[in-house]
Formats: sequence, C-alpha cells, structure tokens
Amino acid sequence: AALTMARVAGLSLENTEATSFSDNGQIAGWAIAGVNAVVEAGIMQGDASNNTFAPKRDLTRAEGACILVRYFVDGKGNEPAPDPEPSPEPSESPEPSESPEPSESPEPSESPEPSESPEPSESPEPSETPDNNGENSEATE
Repeated sequence: AALTMARVAGLSLENTEATSFSDNGQIAGWAIAGVNAVVEAGIMQGDASNNTFAPKRDLTRAEGACILVRYFVDGKGNEPAPDPEPSPEPSESPEPSESPEPSESPEPSESPEPSESPEPSESPEPSETPDNNGENSEATE
C-alpha cells in the first residue's frame, strides 16, 4: 500500500535507506523507498505505540480511510492545504462612456426556391427465401 500510495501521490522514490521502524527488516527491499516517501510526506505513520510499520499486516478500513484523508483532504500529508490566494479588491468601476451608434443591419437575402424531391420508389416485391430447413418459403412483410 505504501509504494502504491507514493506512486499515486507522485512522491520521490529516491530514499532507499533503512526506515526508522523497529520492524524495518520485514519491509521488502522494493518497498523501502515507498515507505520512506509516504512517511516523510505524512500520509502514513506506522504504529507509534511500538514504532512498527507492520508491512505484512492487512490494512484496515480505518487505516485506509486515514491515508486517503491525509492525502486528499490535508493535501499530501499532515500539512494543511494552502489557503487560496485572496481575490483582489474590486476597483471602482469606470463611468459608462457613450455607446457607439448602432450599425445598419444587412438586408436578409432571399432564400432559394425549394427543389422538387424525387418521387418515392416502390418497395420491391417479397421474394422467396430459404427457411431454416432449407426449404423455400415466401417472405412476409
């Protein structure tokens, strides 16, 4: 989960040094960079009561929810999301200027005369088609 979350978050996976967790030896070598990345970003913390990461234990729903909240709500870690920049103070609106004189609208052009449509063709007569048994039967409409 740690490596996947680090990749989703776009975190750097360059720190491949051993973690500070007491169960560091249980963390797979290919996952060390991911664990370091999510811990440094504050997305995952491990168990503070015994300083373990417990990499072989299943993630609980509550732990998964905490990870998602830390990433999506807190903005990739325990740091709160930055406040949006304040919008500029509205300036006084300029006084309305004289409106331009309306221009003359072009005269509508004449529409072309409707063309005559071809007469509908007659539908072909039903023909005989073989049925499922290979016998000829008359097609129905």
